[in-house]
Amino acid sequence: MANITKSFVDNISFTRSKQQIYWDEKLKGFGLNVGKTAKTFIVQFDVHGKAKRKKIGRYSQALTVAKARDKAKNWLGDLAIGIIPWEVEAEKRAQTITFKEAWDKFIANKKDKGNLSAKTIRNYEHSIGYLKGWYQKDMSKITHDMVEEKHRKIGKEHGQYQANSVFRVFRAVYNYALKIRRNLPMNPAFELEWYKESRRKNAMPPTVLPVFWKMLDEHIDTPMRRDYYRLILFTGLRRASASSIMVEDIDLGAKTLHIPAPKGGEEKAFDLPLSDYLCKLIEGLLEDNDSEWLFPSKTSKSGHIVEPKEPDFVNKLEDETGHHVTIHSLRNTFTTVAESLDISAYAIKLLVNHALPKSDVTGGYINPDVERLRDPMQRITTRLLSLVEPEEKGKKVVGIRR
Repeated sequence: MANITKSFVDNISFTRSKQQIYWDEKLKGFGLNVGKTAKTFIVQFDVHGKAKRKKIGRYSQALTVAKARDKAKNWLGDLAIGIIPWEVEAEKRAQTITFKEAWDKFIANKKDKGNLSAKTIRNYEHSIGYLKGWYQKDMSKITHDMVEEKHRKIGKEHGQYQANSVFRVFRAVYNYALKIRRNLPMNPAFELEWYKESRRKNAMPPTVLPVFWKMLDEHIDTPMRRDYYRLILFTGLRRASASSIMVEDIDLGAKTLHIPAPKGGEEKAFDLPLSDYLCKLIEGLLEDNDSEWLFPSKTSKSGHIVEPKEPDFVNKLEDETGHHVTIHSLRNTFTTVAESLDISAYAIKLLVNHALPKSDVTGGYINPDVERLRDPMQRITTRLLSLVEPEEKGKKVVGIRR
């Protein structure tokens, strides 16, 4: 028998051959098993008159004598009333899930289903990186107060839009975890006080469009890059969809452009009707182009341009007009012009590949036929052409400069 204290355990020597067990003189059933390389806490108990032993764990900074003694006392108390404590603990562990485990299962599920684009997955991974400090936390221990505090911290240090983005992903991961661990408490982001977000619409007004059009030629030297801006303005495509157009997806005979993997993934693939102007624009881009991409790049890993950086053009246009133009400005201008022509809201949504509202019963019956969208597209093109180069002295001067 021994008084198992920190001093006793520290000073006891490892054995040279057989293991040596020391039983505690104060807590019956609590012992220390000393071997050649380790000192391990154990408990001993009776099952139908036979002695059984169970390892508590190795002596370490994590498992001190005091912690081992408390655990032994709790275990022996449970065993006395017929409860097998380590089985209860194992069952409890099986019901817990760390934030990292939940995230890994969530993103694996999304990838398996293929309902998220590669870009969206990258955005999710970027957002979740702000929560690395929570990776090993038990999901059930993440509280509403923790979420609120972290949300405010990210908002202050990285911006309010980023904070909202991070916790939209967190909310989705937690909701997924609730499906596989139904014992989790309510989602702690459920009543999060989100930062207010305003829709960032920055369409170019009619007074800016002619200046924009003229300055394309004056301040962007590469014809292909100028046409990239023109194509987005006249199609309303998103940046990624426009920059990654493949030649095989263009059908000038049918006057259509296929977008196989837009925002939302392959399930959102759609065909876009090409106006007469767009056909001429694309014909010019295809001249002497032996690449698989409409907008090829020799310096890009993907083989196509990613997003042309034209600071000289953007800055000079802003100096001239007071309007800061981004790639998304062109998409917003397209939709704004379409709305000004009283084109059906459904037609506009289909042209820019916006999802129709799930609650809209009528929208559920609409079949997005590309030919039905051809007339709206041509009307938008005609209006844009009249805005970028207004009639001067009785004649129009619209053309595709290369």
